Amino acid sequence: ICAAGRWSRWSPQTRRAGPESAAADRRGGPIRRRWARMAYGFKARYESSIVKANTLDLHFFPGGYCGISPVENNCANVCCLIEDGLLREAAKAGADPSAILLRQPSLGGQLLGGKRVSRFLFTGPLVFSSPRPVRDAMLMVGDSAGFIAPFLGDGISIALHSGLLAAQALEPMLQGKRPLESALAEYARAYQEAFRRQFFRARWLRYLVSSPRATRLAARLARASSRLRRKLFLATRPDRAGL
Repeated sequence: ICAAGRWSRWSPQTRRAGPESAAADRRGGPIRRRWARMAYGFKARYESSIVKANTLDLHFFPGGYCGISPVENNCANVCCLIEDGLLREAAKAGADPSAILLRQPSLGGQLLGGKRVSRFLFTGPLVFSSPRPVRDAMLMVGDSAGFIAPFLGDGISIALHSGLLAAQALEPMLQGKRPLESALAEYARAYQEAFRRQFFRARWLRYLVSSPRATRLAARLARASSRLRRKLFLATRPDRAGL
């Protein structure tokens, strides 16, 4: 079982890191190619005054998005994903990620209301591709198998669920009731059944939020309908029947 995350020596993200990585598998068509651009994740702590209690604010802007939520020690967590091209432009101007965020109209106004109390941490490049639950006779779980857009907020849940599926597939093999090849096939089937639709919808949502016009329209519709908000939320979650 490989549960070593996105950047282990066994992960396809590590072997194919680069601008072309997310486009290597063309099954996603033009949507996949559009999102072949590399992106990096950043996070920092701010004073809690920038966000209301029990809320999560999401800001989408050309070239990235940012989430703000209250956390422990009277702080707010600011997490953002920024495309490589936008970061390069900022670096040429001598700016850091905070300057990119402050340039965004609604987001900048919110951040100016509080003080940053930690430095920015970063990870990347982040590569989005179709999940591969089996590789080199290993059961890939969590981010080792596939990386879903962070703004969907379901990465940890997928990791736990895929770990359970891996255990269920391997138990008969460990009891001597089936060969490894059968366990690998069963895990691949169960993984695809549980997450295929979720990753497919995530691909479309990443495409939609890259368009400011589409994002504004979706926000207006969601504000007007609690039923639509629930449908959008459930569309980003896997089928967990039987768990």
